[in-house]
Amino acid sequence: MLQYAEHARLLLVLGMLAANSYTDVRFRTVWGADRHYAMLGALGLCIFLFPGGGWQDTGALMSMAGGITFVLLLWRCRVLASGDSIIMLIVCVTLPEYGGVQFVPILVVLLGVTLTGFAVVAHNLALNTLQYISPDGRSPFDRYPAAGPWKRAAALFTAHQKRSWEKYVVPVWEDGRGSFSVRRTQQFDRRDWKAVPAGRLVVVAGPVVPYLLLVVLLIVAAAEAFPPHAVVVSQHAGAAWP
Repeated sequence: MLQYAEHARLLLVLGMLAANSYTDVRFRTVWGADRHYAMLGALGLCIFLFPGGGWQDTGALMSMAGGITFVLLLWRCRVLASGDSIIMLIVCVTLPEYGGVQFVPILVVLLGVTLTGFAVVAHNLALNTLQYISPDGRSPFDRYPAAGPWKRAAALFTAHQKRSWEKYVVPVWEDGRGSFSVRRTQQFDRRDWKAVPAGRLVVVAGPVVPYLLLVVLLIVAAAEAFPPHAVVVSQHAGAAWP
């Protein structure tokens, strides 16, 4: 019964992440409405607590509490968007552990955000490098003479000039005196995606959910390949030999 409940919780999380990966890549938004996520969270929590026996598992309950606290902290610091935070809260209450691996939600959000960060940095660096080595050799930041050299160097990894084929980008804040701030972006709405002109200094809105899904799959693969209980049994068996 416990194994079936664990598999049910995993399938619930994978299905939710798969659906949201599609909408995140295509539209940079989450699937469904708030009531759908309330029902998913309640269903996942009930499966974990009762058929799964989670109410007796102190480690899993600590993992759930730690994951919820961590996700809310990242949301408060604007590292996670509201939609991504809701998705991760459902992961916290549905899959706080899997196959003996504890603190699954914290691992998922840490590694998922890290992978997203690497992808965004690589995207900015590639576009800025291509602009530098283009025939005219213009700097992406020539239109900001008041921006200091350290700000320009940091912006190589965090911002770029919008290309005509790009859609999911957000304009950075300009002070009107020849400088800018990547940490501050202009007020923006999904309806404004197409209104950003080419050549404008922007930050890319990278999808997070596909990387969360990837990390969950990696954790599942690791738990199946190296089950903790098998390691314990092998250690005990080895201790029995003279």
